[in-house]
Amino acid sequence: MHSTAPLDSELSCGRLHLPVAARCNIQCKYCDRNYDCANQSRPGVASELLTPTQALAYLDAVLAAKDDITAVGVAGPGDALADPEKTLETLRLVAQTHPQYTRFISTNGLALAEHAQALTEAGVSRVYVAVNAVDPAIAARVYYFVRAGKRNLFGQEGAALLIESQRQGIAACKALGLEVIAVCTVIPDINDAHVADIAAWLAALGVDGLELTAFHPAQASPLGAHPPATKAMMLAAREAAAPHLPLMECCTHCRADAIGLLGEEKATTVLNKIKAMAANESPWAMPDAQRPLVAVATSNGETVDTHLGHARRLLIYQNDQGLVTLQGHRQAPPKGGGDDRWKALADLLADCKILIVASAGDTPQRVLGEHGLSVRVVPEDTDVAAAVLASFGVKNKKGKQSK
Repeated sequence: MHSTAPLDSELSCGRLHLPVAARCNIQCKYCDRNYDCANQSRPGVASELLTPTQALAYLDAVLAAKDDITAVGVAGPGDALADPEKTLETLRLVAQTHPQYTRFISTNGLALAEHAQALTEAGVSRVYVAVNAVDPAIAARVYYFVRAGKRNLFGQEGAALLIESQRQGIAACKALGLEVIAVCTVIPDINDAHVADIAAWLAALGVDGLELTAFHPAQASPLGAHPPATKAMMLAAREAAAPHLPLMECCTHCRADAIGLLGEEKATTVLNKIKAMAANESPWAMPDAQRPLVAVATSNGETVDTHLGHARRLLIYQNDQGLVTLQGHRQAPPKGGGDDRWKALADLLADCKILIVASAGDTPQRVLGEHGLSVRVVPEDTDVAAAVLASFGVKNKKGKQSK
């Protein structure tokens, strides 16, 4: 994903991207997410992924070294709302400790409508939405698939879902008073002649501004051999969009952990802090004497494949001096009941420190967290053994069993 500086000060505002969003819910044909490359400056690249608490420490370190930061947000390397819990927790921490900074996210918009209210409550004032087409036939050439629940939707079916989700998400944000900036990547022979239609569609939704960014191929992506957008093409695109929306000056191709002023080279020494923090801090609170167990929501016992709201049975794991074994299983409380359901689950798992799930809503995470149970959301179909061992801080070696 991609973001840039505020609308009213594109070229003078320092921004900091916190790389906490690992997952993505669509696959763009021009994207190659790179999680460990300090030598590239483009969207989707980060030197390291951080947890929310690590991101806050990273923010403190950057602010101690730089005095030009005015905006802080989550822009990748995946999508900020594909794993909304980490993004929202990060933004809440920033709001609590550094409320003077503008907070933003960048998203493809697929999950924007359902999280718009939570973003507002987390102090977000600006949302960047990547809109590369408003015609499903054109969008199908930009996106390989769109994730809908547990299904990947391909072609125009997925493209139509994304466009409608973007429409609903933008409308929800504007209804809440958020500033919405659209970001369109201009791709030769795909959407370059479609820019006016995009701008008109966005203007009708009340979008505040549009940034047009030139397509530059990422070698490992499906469009890796596609020609880049030319200066003449970008000029024509701006002329087509200008009658509809205020245009932002095109920024450099920001990394997901970009820092400093637009046009400024990345500060390698500060980026290295990310690696140091990721190496020295456990992402999650570890099981302890009071809460020694780990619970997992899984339907098959092999992979983490269950949304917390749909979990019927939870597997419970224990760690005996590095030997991780299955202790048993527990039936989850039935659906319904609002917060009482999650309080009942918290009581059921009073001896568990971590609950591993494929997805979870904001409310259960909040309620369970208040009762001392950390909800760990991992990518769907993550190996149960790997997730459990990581939660106990045990390296996956022969002789260590999780089942």
